[in-house]
Amino acid sequence: MSSDTTDIAEKEIEVEQKFSLSSNNVNSTIEHIHKALSSLGFQPAGPEIRFSDTYMEVLIPNKSTCKSSTIASDTLTGILTAQHNYWFRYRELQTSPSDKHNPPNKGAWQLKRPPKSHQNKNEEPNTNTAMSVYEELEGQDAIRAVQNLLQKERNHWNSYLPNLVKVPSSMEFYHNSTIISKKLPKNLQSMNFIPFASFETTRSSWKYAQDPSTNTTPNESANENENKNKNKNKIDFSYQDLKIDIDGTDFGYMVGEVEIVVHQEDQIPAAQKCIQDFIHQLQIKRNEHYQHINKNELSPNTDDIPSKLESFLIIHFPQLNDACVKSGSL
Repeated sequence: MSSDTTDIAEKEIEVEQKFSLSSNNVNSTIEHIHKALSSLGFQPAGPEIRFSDTYMEVLIPNKSTCKSSTIASDTLTGILTAQHNYWFRYRELQTSPSDKHNPPNKGAWQLKRPPKSHQNKNEEPNTNTAMSVYEELEGQDAIRAVQNLLQKERNHWNSYLPNLVKVPSSMEFYHNSTIISKKLPKNLQSMNFIPFASFETTRSSWKYAQDPSTNTTPNESANENENKNKNKNKIDFSYQDLKIDIDGTDFGYMVGEVEIVVHQEDQIPAAQKCIQDFIHQLQIKRNEHYQHINKNELSPNTDDIPSKLESFLIIHFPQLNDACVKSGSL
């Protein structure tokens, strides 16, 4: 992942679109998705993985006139999420004792934030709800970026520190996620972070394997670093650049995600076009597999598909979700 201070060519920017997996029969839906992906030349990239995400925030009143010692939950907003579209989380890979290839429960701090070209606050709120574009940072780069932002904003929220509201302990996820706050770096521990969402994901990932029409496998360079460097300057993308994730959560929500990672912001439109073309072909293949089913269940809808986090907030923390929707960050 990228550094907060590195050249733009070294950044990793995730261009992503979600598609619905909703159906009266989840198992049937997943089966048809897998068949559709296989018919387009994709195959599983490896075994399923499980990981947990815990998102952190500094909550403040969204009205400067709020001075009471008790702050109503419906007056709260998030400095990172609602005000700056920053999503700061601790992701921990869940491994079994028999897994010899990965250390037990390996975790890292991560940040998703808009790239510079998407940070203009004078722009209208995000109108392309089907497509998201975020720069990704990990480890010290993520921590440093969050710290820098909060230090810049400190004058706006420092006066509210005595009145900051804790997430209600009655929320089911809270007791499990408080332990994550103990893993906060020392330079962030004084900033009144609270965990506002925590859930586990089971993911199966798919990568392009071959062209079904020719039954040929794409040529791959023996030098992976050479391929990666070439991708940094690409002006066109193909299925070989796509990664498809099928995610299921421990709170019952399922969603599909298609993504391309680019390294320069002028590559974003080409990546978006490739993703849109893939979604169109996926819809055609799904319709073929669903030809004997009610037509109302055919479309892999991509309009206003909630992310896992947004679905969680709608259930557990609707006040923060509403603040993010109003600000355009969700």
